[in-house]
Amino acid sequence: MTTQLPGAEIAGYRIESLIGRGGMAVVYRAEDLRLGRKVALKLLPPQFADNEEFRQRFMRESRLAASLDHPNIVPIYEAGEAEGQLFIAMRYVVGSDLKGVLADEGGRLPLHRTLRLFAQIGDALDTAHRAGLVHRDVKPGNILVAARERSQQTQRTRSVLGDHLYLTDFGLTKRTADL
Repeated sequence: MTTQLPGAEIAGYRIESLIGRGGMAVVYRAEDLRLGRKVALKLLPPQFADNEEFRQRFMRESRLAASLDHPNIVPIYEAGEAEGQLFIAMRYVVGSDLKGVLADEGGRLPLHRTLRLFAQIGDALDTAHRAGLVHRDVKPGNILVAARERSQQTQRTRSVLGDHLYLTDFGLTKRTADL
């Protein structure tokens, strides 16, 4: 996959750093040059851009995710194509994914924390289902855990304040009518 260099500009967004790579896209932290805010900028790599199936799937993801308005679903700010580059700009979540949190915690979380986390994800999925959508790729890597400001009692403060989760990556989503 081609990697964009820091400083590159795409559709009014300046690339700052690589966040991650998935099966069909690369995600960067970028600055929205119009509004001066950080975003997560998801790009379809050039090797997929010529494949109409991948292009359609990428744009379908942006439309489906943007149609959902829920505090535990990553908001989509913009999606489109600029100079042949397909992109989705969404909220940049400072923190980690649930996979990283589980690794940091030795693979286990206290029951009360686990229940709070799953209540948020369940609520997000219920919203998607009520809209006629099935995510089909719910996994720890697609659940973002927003970092909270913490005092000197790092982990204890997180447990007291609670976590805020965001469900992301709607690339495999289907409408229930299509299943």
